[in-house]
Amino acid sequence: MLHYTTQILIVGGGPAGLASACTLKQAGYETLVLERGVFAAGVARFPMYMRFFSTTDLVELCGFPLAIPDEKPTRQQYLRYLHRFAADLGLSVRLHHEVATLAGRDGAFTVEGQTAWGEPFAARAEKVILASGAYDHPNRLNVSGEDLPKVSHYYTEINDYIGRKVLIVGGRHSASEAALELARAGVEVSLCHRGTGFEGLKYWVRPDLENRIKEGRIRVYMPARVVEIKPRAALLAYENHAKEPSFEIENDAVLALIGYHPDPDFLQRMGVATDPRTRCPVFNPRTLESATPGLYLVGVMLAGDISGAIFIENSRHHGRQVLDHLRKKALPPQAVRPGPRARSGG
Repeated sequence: MLHYTTQILIVGGGPAGLASACTLKQAGYETLVLERGVFAAGVARFPMYMRFFSTTDLVELCGFPLAIPDEKPTRQQYLRYLHRFAADLGLSVRLHHEVATLAGRDGAFTVEGQTAWGEPFAARAEKVILASGAYDHPNRLNVSGEDLPKVSHYYTEINDYIGRKVLIVGGRHSASEAALELARAGVEVSLCHRGTGFEGLKYWVRPDLENRIKEGRIRVYMPARVVEIKPRAALLAYENHAKEPSFEIENDAVLALIGYHPDPDFLQRMGVATDPRTRCPVFNPRTLESATPGLYLVGVMLAGDISGAIFIENSRHHGRQVLDHLRKKALPPQAVRPGPRARSGG
């Protein structure tokens, strides 16, 4: 079995987890980040050619400069930035380490799990910070046919959908952006949304979407829902039933972009209660400490069913709230133990 010992253990290696590790390390605390997948897995899941809505200064972590010629970074630019951030600041990161259990108490926690190669590991820490995100767990439509190969809960890139008829389900940014990008590439796009209007779009996205709808380049069904997904079609129903109760539209690809949520099973194993309606974990909003003393939560996972309330711009500062609370609890920093720096493939 692999064994690790640290002062503060951070579970999750996305921007919030890495920023928390940096903030605490700069304050003198010893930290270790365990990431279940690839480096910055949540960002890696973004659409391949996506450009951030936020400007560089709003997604920089801990004052580390994002030096690019553009005003807003692309997904690839930000991933490279995170690589440099972790390497240049000497953050200790272990990848492909999936945490399964947490035991102990404040001051003496033990987490156990397994690497992607089947090796068991145990890590001991005085404090634990959960920063596991939510993008591994998409919200589901819960309809027949959702598990067909034609259905995806993640949009990757245009090339996957060239020559196909695509139904996009959702009414927020990810759905709207995917619809616009595919329509510009000449893909036949339909959009199904349960609401009466599109929600929380950036000011430059809304007119673009509305104009493409008026031109007929994006066909919209709303307020409507998906009733069933078939190999070459999807059955939809209008919510108000003033129109026909159900109807079938032809398609051979479905993008269900209706949001994501934290893994409820993982949170339960970590001893974190969640709101059954919002799937939001229970925590102190001032300190970010859970009901278990010494166990903290940071990042987008705090939002439950992701609604755009928490993103990189604000979650990059969560580590400061944890640091403030540790100082109030008079937890002294611990000298960092000597040893080789963790490599990103670790």
